[in-house]
Amino acid sequence: MSRRGENIYRRKDGRWEGRYIKGYESSGKAIYGYVYAKNYGDVKLKMSEKKVEVEELRKLHQIEEREEDKFRTIAAQWYAFIHVNTKMSTMVKYQNLLQNHILPFLGNYHVDEIQTRQIEDFAMFKIQYGRVDGCGGLSPKTVKDMLTVIGEILQYAGRQNITVGCCVQNIRIKVSEKNLQVLNRQEQDKLGCYLLENDNLKNLGILVSLYMGLRIGEVCALRWEEIHLEEHMIRIQSTMQRVQNFSDEEDTKTNVIITPPKSEAGIRDIPIPNFLLPILQRHKPQSDEAFLLTGKSRTFYEPRSFQYYFKRVLENAGISEMNFHALRHTFATRCIEAGFDMKSLSEILGHSTVNITLNRYVHISMEMKRQNMKKMTAPIKIL
Repeated sequence: MSRRGENIYRRKDGRWEGRYIKGYESSGKAIYGYVYAKNYGDVKLKMSEKKVEVEELRKLHQIEEREEDKFRTIAAQWYAFIHVNTKMSTMVKYQNLLQNHILPFLGNYHVDEIQTRQIEDFAMFKIQYGRVDGCGGLSPKTVKDMLTVIGEILQYAGRQNITVGCCVQNIRIKVSEKNLQVLNRQEQDKLGCYLLENDNLKNLGILVSLYMGLRIGEVCALRWEEIHLEEHMIRIQSTMQRVQNFSDEEDTKTNVIITPPKSEAGIRDIPIPNFLLPILQRHKPQSDEAFLLTGKSRTFYEPRSFQYYFKRVLENAGISEMNFHALRHTFATRCIEAGFDMKSLSEILGHSTVNITLNRYVHISMEMKRQNMKKMTAPIKIL
């Protein structure tokens, strides 16, 4: 017979048996454990030890459960989840944002503890001061990218049935549009003449970018097998860039990679202007696998080096220094001035939506509209 309030019984075989709760099933039903001894005192002592052990396990389990809810744990799970369908360069960008900025600030918080106000303060700090060491403020675009990453991680947590205590989507960061660098017609003609007078493969690459709107990574990755002279068309299906190397297996801090474009729209066919056809034909190598800029299949010219080369070309041509991307803006500007419809231009540039083209070149298109409106004549009665 057991004593009141205890689960200790004397068995028929003379031993004493103690019963204790060691856990619960998902339905709430208790799960029991048992201890045995020859006398009542020993069983009670064993029961006390087991209860302490169960309590310690319960506390440890709670800690482990809370660890699973920490932002850094969820961030690691999200990063692994998106890895399969995300470009390597994008993954490197996310890893940089997480390691250098987001995790030092939010990593040890539990997801349900993070409030919108904290994220707002984080964003303002990054814009004003940048890193924790105060090395200078970051651009609104970079901070906006951080908020995007934080938002995606929290959405992933929500899909895992983890309580999320804030809404990043309600935080607005104003990103001011930079003034586009564009060659005027005189500068464009001056550069074009210099490239033709100093005929080589690298200058041909600059000429192709200027008159076909290629990005620097696209022209660096371009091979002759993608230049279809008979069809008067170049197919863009690759881009080259240098990214950070996070692998411990390699000594280099960065690697040059060639990957498909960021979006499906980046894979596109661009008609070759007629004046470029004989120039391309003249430089065509025997191997179709050769890169456009080198004429060799195993040697390439990376974007960083090509940017430096472009800077020297501008100096030699007597043109003010500007980024290589100015060639793409110049191409788009000339197309708008020539009356291209935005849908066609958007497809040539490889933008994922027409809105991107419209928003980026709205000032140019507005100026063209003003010029066209000036052509409108007044009714005779007003004259």
